[in-house]
Amino acid sequence: MSTEQCLAGFFDGSALKLVLILKTEGGNAWLLSPHGKRFRVPERQLLCVFPGRIEEADLPHRAEAFDKHLKTLAAEVDSALLWELMPQDGNERGVAEFASAWHGGKAPVDMLAAVFLALLDDVVHYKRRNLEFTARSPEQAQEQATALRRRREREEYEAQVVPWLRARFRSGPVDAEPAPADKHTVLSQLEAFLQEKQANDGSRLLELAIGDAPIREAAFQVLIRSGHLPADSEPFLVLNGIPSRFSHKCLAAAAVVRETPAERQDLSHLEVFSIDEEETRDVDDALSLEPLPGGGWRLGVHIADVSAWVHPGDGFDAEASRRTTSVYLPTCTVHMLPDELALGRASLLPGEARPAMSYFQGFDAEGNLSGEPSICLSRVAIAHKLSYSQCDSGKAPESVLPQLAVLDRLADALERLRLGRGALKVARPELRIKVRHGEIEVSETRMDSRSRAMVAEFMILANVISAEFCRSRGIPCLYRTQEPPEQAFQQSGAEYDALAFDQAVRGLRKSRLMTQCGQHAALGVSAYTQTTSPLRRWSDMLVQRQIAAVLQGREAPMEEGRLAATIEDIERQGGEVRDAQKQSEQFWLLEYLRRNYLGATMPARVVGRLAGGLNAELETICTRFKFSTPQRLQIGDRVLLRLDSCEPDKGLALFVYVETLD
Repeated sequence: MSTEQCLAGFFDGSALKLVLILKTEGGNAWLLSPHGKRFRVPERQLLCVFPGRIEEADLPHRAEAFDKHLKTLAAEVDSALLWELMPQDGNERGVAEFASAWHGGKAPVDMLAAVFLALLDDVVHYKRRNLEFTARSPEQAQEQATALRRRREREEYEAQVVPWLRARFRSGPVDAEPAPADKHTVLSQLEAFLQEKQANDGSRLLELAIGDAPIREAAFQVLIRSGHLPADSEPFLVLNGIPSRFSHKCLAAAAVVRETPAERQDLSHLEVFSIDEEETRDVDDALSLEPLPGGGWRLGVHIADVSAWVHPGDGFDAEASRRTTSVYLPTCTVHMLPDELALGRASLLPGEARPAMSYFQGFDAEGNLSGEPSICLSRVAIAHKLSYSQCDSGKAPESVLPQLAVLDRLADALERLRLGRGALKVARPELRIKVRHGEIEVSETRMDSRSRAMVAEFMILANVISAEFCRSRGIPCLYRTQEPPEQAFQQSGAEYDALAFDQAVRGLRKSRLMTQCGQHAALGVSAYTQTTSPLRRWSDMLVQRQIAAVLQGREAPMEEGRLAATIEDIERQGGEVRDAQKQSEQFWLLEYLRRNYLGATMPARVVGRLAGGLNAELETICTRFKFSTPQRLQIGDRVLLRLDSCEPDKGLALFVYVETLD
């Protein structure tokens, strides 16, 4: 029988389409769709051919009517009952066999097509390959039914959650209505997404809700507007995945933690004093000075012994390893350890004697290094908590003033020794930004402060002593190394000069954390580690713990391979903290400029060229911004710039050239 001009059922991989056969030749069929499209397929891909010729003009109407007829027949096919009638042996079968079983004999063409539609729709009981079906086993059918139910539940959940997320994202800064209980799961997923920086179901749903908006910022806004995070949450911490709170379990443990007993030298007879910022409460280090018989001095650098409180694998160590460092933002400080330790028992504050790791170094009467350094576990009583401003202004206690004078001389001798070995001395001021109760305070920390330079020098000395101690005894250690630049450092002088500073640090290479000892070029030392901030840096805590164990006659708790495995986490988390600090400082600096200098002119110095403009350092505030001008300016020119616009939320400040100064 000729099939030309007959209606046929053609399966295109997703649905059964009714088409008109124009002709067949060489195993191929030329077809016409009801929409007028002509195409060719292999004849074997036709499911069925319906008897009776029709004209091309009648195709749309006839196809529509027949499609309704087939769907009505398919609705009458009980595919689950048919599944029970068929062998569930894993074999593939043609549709005709299923149709015959349902019809009770050879089925007419329209019934064959209807059974095909029924089987196609029943993915629980049947698996399709091309035009053949396999009846699933009861176990497979149950699994498929469960998967289908879960998929439908997920689709229903998404249909409910996505519009809700979209509405919360577009709502005002604070939504008075708390999130309903059935939305807590997706909110917890969004919080986990921000903390762990890994996509999950919550972030996927949010992406569907917000389109092209930045996903992390959107997640933060939804969490705030739903009351899942406190309204005063620090965005630069949350967006960088930095935890700002400790668990209740950790806080409870900190409240009852006891110092681990250890044999310690009693140094309570020494007049020990710390020098820090006035508001500092997490005090890592303190100093002492003793005259030696026959002349000379013994310097003591005393570091808070965190190993007395935090042990490998305990809850505090787990928190420290997750955070790796304390975070100092203009708006807040988040300590690496709970406040009970960081600001209390482990901190070198005046009051009861505290466990410490003490470093001693002798100096002769001329201020030269004398004798071998030593390290011991100790107990020190802090007599004075001093600030840099107190020491620089001569307002320290009378008993300390003579010691400060000697310490200044010893630090100067140490600095000259390092400079002679090629160290770099940096004089660039550091910008300090503090935000308290909405008020922004911007100040510069001058690096020519004698007390700051003195404390920094003695911390370098203690770190060098730690590195030499570990290297000479084969103690696994985390060393901080830095290769020298291709050309030797050029000192920029005592007074800060932007161009001289840039010239001095040109070619400066990045320092690296390693388990192999090596030089630190910028410091001018052959071995260097960091142990002087164990309250603030996990890497310092780890090295201190290694040394403390050896001082007590025990093996160092971490072998080299385990220490090496920590480096990636330390560097990664340290980078995230630096990003958060930089973003926060940039935002509040721009907000400070917007509040105080918008439309004002400010003197600046051209320090470099950037794509599409010039880079200038403001003289009012030691910071750099890009500007453009048609004027032909040279590096080093002093110019007057006007702040035309400032958008802290976007990190943008537009400076406009006004004139060239002297």
